[in-house]
Amino acid sequence: MSSGSRPLRPQSGRDESSTPTAPSNPGNGGQVALSVVIPAYQMRDELASCLDALMSERSDAGVSFEVIVVESSGDSTAADLADRFTEVTFVDVGARAFAGEARNIGARRARAPIIAFLDADCIIEPGWVEATIRSHESVDAIVGGAVLPRPPISASGLLLFAIEFSEFLPRGKRREMRFVPSYSMSLRSSTMAATGGFSAELEVSEDVAFCAAARRAGRRVLFEPSVRVRHVDRSGFQRALGRLHKLGEGSGRARVLHELHGSFIARFRPLVPLLVPYRFAMIFGRVAASDHGIERALAYALGAPIVLLGLGSWAHGFWVGIKEASP
Repeated sequence: MSSGSRPLRPQSGRDESSTPTAPSNPGNGGQVALSVVIPAYQMRDELASCLDALMSERSDAGVSFEVIVVESSGDSTAADLADRFTEVTFVDVGARAFAGEARNIGARRARAPIIAFLDADCIIEPGWVEATIRSHESVDAIVGGAVLPRPPISASGLLLFAIEFSEFLPRGKRREMRFVPSYSMSLRSSTMAATGGFSAELEVSEDVAFCAAARRAGRRVLFEPSVRVRHVDRSGFQRALGRLHKLGEGSGRARVLHELHGSFIARFRPLVPLLVPYRFAMIFGRVAASDHGIERALAYALGAPIVLLGLGSWAHGFWVGIKEASP
């Protein structure tokens, strides 16, 4: 870790010794090749769909894997779903835990040499388990997968998807990245020990901070387009704009607190509005380069006013984040 950066603080002081665990049957106790950790908060229906897709892999995949859900909704979600998904281990932490802390809790319970983190609002594509394991055969790295929107797709959902995930569409070959999102991220268990885990204090952008810490620890960060998930649509423009503002705020805070790439903008705040046209151009280029690029680029250009509004919400959140986190 560089001398000028602040270390991640993955522990929040939560007493896991008293953490209730919903009834579960994690398997036969034998060796597993992959541990899938899912943080969940107030996503009962999305989580059920996510687990349905994972359980369908049990009969198709030629390897053994376990699933650990760390649930922090503070309601009966864990207990209710444990009755339905008896092969899944549910850890009910009782009170709200940010995704980073939930992943740390799940990783400490993982038995496999490879740990995959999957978001509750993502549906894996067939073959995801084997593709995830295969991506670690010849390299010790953090590997992030590709994402596609899950139909039906609303206009507001497409807006959010384009701004949040356009960099991670399934195109091109495996390549080095500065960071990969944690909606579908996998790594060797030794990497968690080397980095200290995820920050428990960041509500968003904890994956950006984690990848930065991993790179400082000598780990590579790779994007693997053959590992694919579908992201569930968040409908409603108000909700989408609120999500983008929160993402921007978290991005700004993370760049100040962990001195990430782009942290210089915190010292030159008048540059923040320039992020709107810059990000618009970047997103347009990515969409144009994807499958059926011309059609997608045209549709994106026609929706430019809405996209610019979304980027404006993100940029305002970014400004708020760096202002609040700056000394």
